[in-house]
Amino acid sequence: IAEHTSKLCNACKAASQKCDNPVAKRHFVQCAKDVANSTAQLVKSIKALATKLTPENRAACREAATPLLVSVEHLRDFALSPEFAPVPAKISPEGKAGQQCMIDAGNKLTGTSTKLLQFSRSLALNPNDGTNMQLLITQAKSVSNAVKDLLEQVKQNVPGQKPCDQAIEKLRSAQTEMEQAAISATAGQLKPQEATNLQGYQTQLESATMEIKELIEPLAESAKCHPEKLGHHVATL
Repeated sequence: IAEHTSKLCNACKAASQKCDNPVAKRHFVQCAKDVANSTAQLVKSIKALATKLTPENRAACREAATPLLVSVEHLRDFALSPEFAPVPAKISPEGKAGQQCMIDAGNKLTGTSTKLLQFSRSLALNPNDGTNMQLLITQAKSVSNAVKDLLEQVKQNVPGQKPCDQAIEKLRSAQTEMEQAAISATAGQLKPQEATNLQGYQTQLESATMEIKELIEPLAESAKCHPEKLGHHVATL
């Protein structure tokens, strides 16, 4: 029970992060809390029943199960509302263009491999045919080149690679600016920024830090399990 409700709470957390409606976002979080609290009470009652099998403990266990069932039913009804109906996936023109080079390389590999098999069959029927032998050797090289082309296209079009490269470049630029500012501060030549006061800058820093903290876990999850989301999370970060 605890294992399944834990997965349910994680699903609520994920749904809350993906939801744009702030009211629905809070509702998913509250549903997760209700499920977690009801589970804790039920597990406590189950342990008591396992320790001492009495009619009282059995009744308490049955009563503790009711809030959990209600919480799960409420969450299910809320999640099935039209607002969260799934939207069919669509590939953007940019996505199609990014895939086309790999599709072309794959088609090239398929075509050259088919010809290689055809020449191999012809050579098997007539092993002494020097022409077929030469064609087979040439086609084998074509297959090898097609494999290299496909691997190169896959390498160049890894999901999230370009946003990651751009993010690394921005971080390096920011690091250079920080180092230059540190040198200027040490020399007493750092010009103060007067857009706001110290408290305002501290508030901005805390806000940015909290936003980054909230984005780290989805970014790590996409890097491990959902590469198709990596570019979006990196760009957001």
